[in-house]
Amino acid sequence: MTKIAILGCGWLGFPLATHLLESGYNVLGSSTSSVKERTLATSGILAFTIDLENPKSLTKDFLNVDELIITIPPKSKNYAELFKQVIPKIEASTIKRVIYTSSISVYGNTKGIVTEKMKTSPLRDSVQEIIAVEQLLLNNSNFSTTIVRLGGLIGPNRHPAYHLSNKVLKSPNELINLIHLDDCIT
Repeated sequence: MTKIAILGCGWLGFPLATHLLESGYNVLGSSTSSVKERTLATSGILAFTIDLENPKSLTKDFLNVDELIITIPPKSKNYAELFKQVIPKIEASTIKRVIYTSSISVYGNTKGIVTEKMKTSPLRDSVQEIIAVEQLLLNNSNFSTTIVRLGGLIGPNRHPAYHLSNKVLKSPNELINLIHLDDCIT
């Protein structure tokens, strides 16, 4: 039976973990707090407290799986540096496949059809960190990597009406991307 670890059981990772568990997979999940770890464990997920700022918290027990799904958004300017410490641990593990949930923000404010070869508009530092992590994972020959770029996440506690309320939109006629949590999972 395939064992899957989800690094980051937050808004996306936790429902994904429960879906995979219900589908018959062995699922390991991580959070940065012991309180959330108890929530994961109560749901049947083998739970770990992992903080990438402390590389020792990413243990062999957590990485002893077939696949790793990473759903951690960038929280600091050293996001890519953190992954430079994580990747050798993945290389030394049993992981054969990594799925990394990225963001469509890597395309900047480009309009029209976008390809990987196109230059995009100047990107914020956090977006450059995301691109750097994507490249670190994709360029590693010790495991295969799939990048899933999500944007406009909606679902429980995330509705565009609430997110946009009391804000002045610079371009109210612009198109936006929306994808529901259920569609991300299935």
